[in-house]
This record gives sequence, C-alpha cells and structure tokens, in this order.
Amino acid sequence: MEILLALLSFESIHQAQFAEHEPLPYIVPRPTISLIDRHQVDRTVYGFYPYWMGTAYRKLDYDLLSHVAWFAVSVNSTGNIGTWNNWPGGWAELVDSAHAHGVKVHMTATCFDAATIRSIITSYKAYCSHVLVEAALSGGADGINIDFEFPYSADSLLFLDFMRVLSDSCRARGLELCLCVGAVNWNERFLVDRLAALLDGIFIMGYGYFWSGSPTTGPVSPLVGYTYNVTNSIAYYVNYAGGPEKIIIGLPYYGYKWRAKGQNPGDSTLATGTAITYTNAKDESETYGLIWHSYSQTPWYRYYSSDWYQTWFDNDSSLDLKYDLAIERNIQGVGIWALGYDGDKPELWNELEEHFFIARINVMVGPDSCLITCWVNPSDSVVWQKRVAPGPAQVIVRRRATYDLAFQSSPGYNSAFLENLSIRRDTSVGSIALHGRDTEYIIDDLDPECFFSGAWTASEQIAGYWGLGYRWTRGGAPRSALFIPEAINPGAYRVFLRYTSAPNRATDVPVRVHYIGGDTLIIVDQTTGGGDWLYLGTFDLAPGCYLQVTNNISDTTRVVIADAVCFTRDDVGIVDDGGKPGLLLSYDPRTKTLFAESPYLAVLSLYDVSGRLIRSERFSGKFAMGLADLSKGVYFAVMAGRYVKGKRILRAKCAVR
Repeated sequence: MEILLALLSFESIHQAQFAEHEPLPYIVPRPTISLIDRHQVDRTVYGFYPYWMGTAYRKLDYDLLSHVAWFAVSVNSTGNIGTWNNWPGGWAELVDSAHAHGVKVHMTATCFDAATIRSIITSYKAYCSHVLVEAALSGGADGINIDFEFPYSADSLLFLDFMRVLSDSCRARGLELCLCVGAVNWNERFLVDRLAALLDGIFIMGYGYFWSGSPTTGPVSPLVGYTYNVTNSIAYYVNYAGGPEKIIIGLPYYGYKWRAKGQNPGDSTLATGTAITYTNAKDESETYGLIWHSYSQTPWYRYYSSDWYQTWFDNDSSLDLKYDLAIERNIQGVGIWALGYDGDKPELWNELEEHFFIARINVMVGPDSCLITCWVNPSDSVVWQKRVAPGPAQVIVRRRATYDLAFQSSPGYNSAFLENLSIRRDTSVGSIALHGRDTEYIIDDLDPECFFSGAWTASEQIAGYWGLGYRWTRGGAPRSALFIPEAINPGAYRVFLRYTSAPNRATDVPVRVHYIGGDTLIIVDQTTGGGDWLYLGTFDLAPGCYLQVTNNISDTTRVVIADAVCFTRDDVGIVDDGGKPGLLLSYDPRTKTLFAESPYLAVLSLYDVSGRLIRSERFSGKFAMGLADLSKGVYFAVMAGRYVKGKRILRAKCAVR
C-alpha cells in the first residue's frame, strides 16, 4: 500500500521523542575549548544528540563525525526559549569533546506547532533570531539547527523571511545554519529554491515514510519502492536547491514496532507503533530472524505473541546502500537520528568509516621526485599511488588501519620505506630523505631493478627483512630473482645479501655474482644468519653486472628467500693522503658498528633522519661506535677532522635492522 502521509496525524520521531522526555532547566554557561581545524570524514556526517541520552556522548567515535547537533531547546510563541534542557552549561563536556576532534556543534531549536511557528515568524522573527544566536554562542556552539515542524503552507514566505533574518545574524557572528525539512515537502511549505542560499545545510529527515500512526506496516526509510522513498527525496531537494551541495540526507538509527493484523509487509496496523532503537531492534532480530525486504531494500522481522508484531528498521546493510547513494549523488553528506541509539554495537560506525573516513599522511620527500605507493595491512593491497615532486606530499587513506609505504625514485637513489604505520587520524611522519647510490646501492625486492622469473610469493611473516617484506619460492621448476644495479658507478664493491631465516629454509641456495670479468657462485645456508646483511665478498662492478638467486636446491620442499641486495663501495669514507695515514669512516651493517680513524683530533657525530643529534664523540687514532642499542632505522654519521691537506668532512649512512 502506498504511503499517504496525513499531515494532521503525522508526528515525526523528533517531535514524538521530544514530547516523551521530561524537560530540563537552564544551566549557566561554562567555558568551552575552541574547535580545532581538523576532522576525519570527507563529507558531512551530521548526528543529532538528544538531551535524554545523558553522557553517552563520551562513547561517540568523533573521528567519524563532522557535526553533532545537540537536541534541543524549544522556542515559544514570543520567540523566547521555553525549555533549555540544561543548555548551555550542562553540555560543556560534549562541546569540548567534539571540538577536541575537530567536530562542530550545532544547537538545535525546535517548535512543533504550526500556530506557534506563525506567531514567531510573524511578530518575533528578529527577536527570536537574536535569542537563538546568543544562546548558541553562550554554549560554545558553532551553528544552529532549526527544526520547526511544520509551518503552515500559507506561511512559506513568512518562514523564508524569518530564515533570512536568522541567516544574516548567524553569518554576522560566524555561526553555521542548518534547517530540518520533511522527507516530503508537502504543499511546498519550504521554499527550497530560495532557502538554499541562506543555509549551510538542508537536513532531509529521510525517515518517517511509515511512522507510528501509519495504517499499515512498512519501512521507516525505504531506499526505493513506493511513491515516496529516500532516492526520490534526495532527487527532489537536489533539484529545488539548485544542486547537491547543501543536501544532507538524515537516516534512522531506530525503527517502529507495530501490532499488526498479519505477518506480511503492508498488513494493517492494530495500534500506534512504538519506536525502537537500533540496538534493541538488532537484538530482537537475532532472536526472531531477520528478513530482507527487497522492494524497499530494508530489513524487518516479525513474531507472534497473542497478535502478530512487525518491526521495521535500518541496519548496516541498508545504511550501506543509502551511503552509496549519497556518494553517487555527490550530496553534502549524511545524517543520523540519533547518536547513541546503536549502544555499544560497532557495525554502524564501521559503515561510516568504510564510506566517509579519510586521513592524510603528511610527509616531506626529497631531494628527487619519487613514486609513493601505499599498501593496507594485512591484505597488502595498494590503496594509494602517486608520483610526487620534491617537497611536501600528502598520502590519502580511507580506513583506520595499518599501512606500509614505499618511496621509490630514479635509479640514482635508494628506495625508502615506512612499515606498519598505524593510522587513525591525520599523521605527520616528517622527512623522508632519498639517499644517493654513489656509495651504497640497495635493491629491494619491490624495486624495479629486481626481476623475478617463475612463481614467487610475497610475505612478511618472518621478521628481519629489508623494506616491506620479501619473496619466497620452493625448489622444483626453475625460478630466479635477478638484482641488476643499472645505475651503479664502476668500482670495487662489497656485496651483501639480505634474507630471513627459519627452519624450513634451504641450506644450499645458489647465489651468483656476475662482475667485471667473471662469475662467482656462492652457496648460502638460509636457515641461519637471516635478518642481517650477509657479506658475500668484494667485486669489481659496473652497469651490466648483477646478482642472481635461484631455486636450484637439493631438497625441493624447502624454501628459498629473495629479499634485498646491498652494494657498498669498498673505498667509502677513505681519504687519499699520499700513502700516509689519513681519515677513514665506514659502517659494518653486520655488527652495527661505525669504524673511524684519524691521526688528529676528530669529532664523530650521529644523527637520525630528522636531523636530531643522537650522540657525538671526540677521538684520535682508531675509534668504533656501536649502534646495536639504537632503534631500527636509518642514521647518518658525520666525521669532521684534519689531515695533512687540511680539514675534511666524511659522511656515512648507517642502517640499523
């Protein structure tokens, strides 16, 4: 049966529940903290918080909201506030909690009588505007929500004039202004085409299509089906508002339970329906069995107890579809009646996170441009990838999760990595310095200079790998990993291999180093020595040389690991002094030790990637600085000293793993 709303009998959930609860007094204002300039959703998520919910606001997930509309003061026929419900001072903690998360607070002002509304907008519009603005500001609010249900259709121009006065007052004092409108704009009582310019948001109460007094059972918020539904409501208001920018579709965290004539959708109701919160409806549906109503794309359930009872509500599945619609139509956002009605259940918050959460990972990269790739754990799927210029960059992620990031530049620079970065909100990770490969040339399994033939599986199960993980395969059909230092400068290099160890690893992994003038085959036992750089020898290398790992092992059930290769200039840190003792600085990643030598007094200083001094020592002669006690990461050593030709500064990069 189609929904035919009879306005004389219709009572919205806002009005009904406001009338059910005892009013509370005025409480004098208390200081509130300022709004921080940050929130974690990419559209408006506008949740009403009714005063009867008490301190449940302490459990709200503010990172998934943009606005909290505290509900509500009531306005009387002379434009004064008749019922304060502990505003403003009683809600300072709510305002502070929201502001600390970058969430704006609106004070809702209600009036649920057309004659009273007529009195306000006819004789007291300027005075009422002044009262509401001062009341909102006294509580630290950032805006006002007008929930006047509903003016006479004959008063549409008077209501427009009232909203114009209130809009001017709000804008003069830095307040936002939002208006609640019905799912259906009966008799065009709201002149939406003219109101839109006065408002920051038009909140469609996208519920009550079937209400407590409905003659038949049916969905509170049908996505589709029937003459009136959420899809049609959005289309109507977008059309009359001149676009989607101001439209917020409010959605229900509640339902209605009716005593019904039968067990089928659309059966006649035998009594006025009772509102039921989501948390209670969810619990009952698990007892009686949830039913999906395909025609409206909403859930419901039924049971028999002397009579048939039907309960219709929205859950995560139906809200998921409605959130998809909001994104598809590109409206300003979505709304909630009412926050706290989901109790401690997480699934409705999860839907908001999946659709609207956004976090920005701020990073400074340089000195070269680079490709930033971001993976989400544990699926290891790429969620963001972009080539950025040197300087500040921003990675966008859309889930509160743990992420891995790779920063890959031209062949002249080593890649950099950030692993297991836990993101719940905007995060700054400081500077990522891309280091040149003139003295240390590292190729990771993720780098474009690493080539795999055959089937290799990515993993990060065993710790001790370089970068963000490693690849593994078993013996059998020939497979290989080829590490080719395409941009290497000709010279003598110490060559190191990185892998992870475990009892299932092969003990006879063939590693071939192709260097200038020949090849060397080295057999590596990968059951031991993992998680560090294994020294393979010193070789003369140039472009065209490579290191190859193959699976040509004796026990084909065992595992071969390909992770990373490091080529370090054999003469790094050595200063020629005409055959006499000079300055030397080198780093041994296996022992995590810096070795320095100077015939005169010198200073050896160690810095982290942000430039913070970690330690500094004066010495002469030979000196060793151990780094094994430091946290894993990359550090930079700077040695300043004298030698016979004058002053000299040496630098070395130190990777502690």
